[in-house]
Amino acid sequence: VHDNIMGRVPATCERQLCCGAFHTSNSKLLGRRNIAVDFRYVRRVDCSHSSAKMSYSFQLVIASIGLLSGQVLLCQAYSSGMVASVCGTLTPNMGEHGSITATPNNLFLRFNTTAKDATSSQPKQYQSGQTYSILLWRVLANFKGFFCQVHNSENGVIVGSVSLPPSTTTAQILKCGGNTNAGVSHTNGNDKSTLAFSWTAPAVAPANIHVSCAVVVSQNSMVWHRINSSTVMRTGEQGSPPTTADASATTAALGPISGGVQIDLSGCGKTKGCRRVPVGCKSAAECSYIFTTQLIGTTDVQIELSAKSLGWVAVGFSADEKMGEDDVFGCQADGSGIVFAKNLYNPGKYNTRDPANNAPLTNVNASLVNGVISCRFQRSVKGSGSHDRDLSLDHTLFFSTHGTTGTETDALDKHSVIPELSAQPIKASSTADIGSVPFSTGLIAAHAVMMIYAWVAISGGGMFTARFMRGIYCAPRWFQFHWITMVVTVIITLSSAIIIGVHAGEWKPSIHSGFGMTVLVGTALQVGLAVVRPAPDAENRWLFTLAHRSIGSGCQVLAWTSICLGLQEANRVVIVDDGAYGVMGGGIGCIILFWLYMEYRKYQQGDNKLDEADTVVTKRLSYLFSAVSYAFTLGVSSYFWGVKPRT
Repeated sequence: VHDNIMGRVPATCERQLCCGAFHTSNSKLLGRRNIAVDFRYVRRVDCSHSSAKMSYSFQLVIASIGLLSGQVLLCQAYSSGMVASVCGTLTPNMGEHGSITATPNNLFLRFNTTAKDATSSQPKQYQSGQTYSILLWRVLANFKGFFCQVHNSENGVIVGSVSLPPSTTTAQILKCGGNTNAGVSHTNGNDKSTLAFSWTAPAVAPANIHVSCAVVVSQNSMVWHRINSSTVMRTGEQGSPPTTADASATTAALGPISGGVQIDLSGCGKTKGCRRVPVGCKSAAECSYIFTTQLIGTTDVQIELSAKSLGWVAVGFSADEKMGEDDVFGCQADGSGIVFAKNLYNPGKYNTRDPANNAPLTNVNASLVNGVISCRFQRSVKGSGSHDRDLSLDHTLFFSTHGTTGTETDALDKHSVIPELSAQPIKASSTADIGSVPFSTGLIAAHAVMMIYAWVAISGGGMFTARFMRGIYCAPRWFQFHWITMVVTVIITLSSAIIIGVHAGEWKPSIHSGFGMTVLVGTALQVGLAVVRPAPDAENRWLFTLAHRSIGSGCQVLAWTSICLGLQEANRVVIVDDGAYGVMGGGIGCIILFWLYMEYRKYQQGDNKLDEADTVVTKRLSYLFSAVSYAFTLGVSSYFWGVKPRT
């Protein structure tokens, strides 16, 4: 980590002798520069002279330049793959923010192969001077960056030389020490799912070698993995090769059953009820999700599930359209290719496994083949446990899948996207093609739109009038407009909080919800202060004015911040376009800049009474502020009413 002073006052000062400075901390993440900007201001006696004195305005300017510079550098510091500095360790220099996690079960590294076959055995021997193909790939997912080398398994020294196919554009050869062909790295930070390269063994080869790769799977969360191939012995060596660290994580078979569980969809709409995504798909290879239900005799039901997932696939039977007291059937892989069929239960907005209160599943078949998890099982229609639902009755179905593995006794973890619901209640005896409806976004959109109207258009107008229009409108007019808009803001804020509470069904702690609750309490406090406010000429009026303005301004800032954070919250359950973040931040930023300009004009005016020209300008600016605020509010509100759920 390098700490560089990029801006300082005075210009030639050094470290703590500066009145102020902004710094950048640079770290390399497999070639990607991550810039963290830290603004530091040190007030010292010797900073009082005119050439070095930092006014409050300059503090804001220098901090803004520092933050903007950091953002520009972040945008320009894209992943180049020039990571020779980590040759010896294969450890990305992420600093305290980087993290290595267990190798995911869909990431594979194979020696001497060109085929993506995770079930194939790896060669146990190699010959000096020969060239071998190496393949790194990820199933149903991508990675961002990589750095691969071949090591002597006994001492970790880099051995041999690597080469790339002539047409390769996403990888490059790197030099480590005196070895000019020591490793292979990425050339950009784009998504990629496969790396193929060759390795030539040296003439004097070590007894045992293995391939090692550092793989970055996410630029944003800075998560990476180290993956090793199985150890390969030089021809002529005796015994078995030693076990390579983490090798077990790379040898997980994608399916113990040859060909996997075959689900017959020809009976859909005739002898079995089916839910297929996309509608009309003909096989597990074509479908991203399959659910079927079919009566077996009069007492049992057979359920089939399939999805393109390496973790789990599930269906829930619910008495309503909300989680809670649901009978859940799921199939989950354990990371080694074994799949477990499970009968589970949702007591609330979470999942549990309680075999004592759920009927057992029978005639179970399950598999995980080429990234498709499938299972077939039977259960008595009426069930026998206290958590079992009578499947002969109508139930709303939840269709869900996720990528996290688990053991036989684990419950299912939380789904990453909101499940789709069956379009109508379904019985186990249904033979229909089951339609679905997406998760309803109406209450989420209503909450967002109400908060934007309340805190951008209505409250902004009321505060703008009280702050800048007193000298233009007589006291009753501006005051009436101010208190009416503030009361409306309180009513809308409270109503919006109730709406999202009804939707969520529970309190979910987060920065967004915390800021929102603080704003709600602040607005209620403002109403109380307004009721007990002293007379304008009262001796303690200044205390009320200070508290009223501070709480009002604080609520306004927190509300704007919470609105922006709300986009990230909403992105978990609805599809938010990347451009929406820029529009939201840019719109609120423009409003803030407009407000600051009005503060500057008010400061310049001082205690002087507005002349006719200033009055006209101020009125026009107020109209412009209203137009910008309402245009922004209408545009963002229209966008939110059109968002689609994640399914």
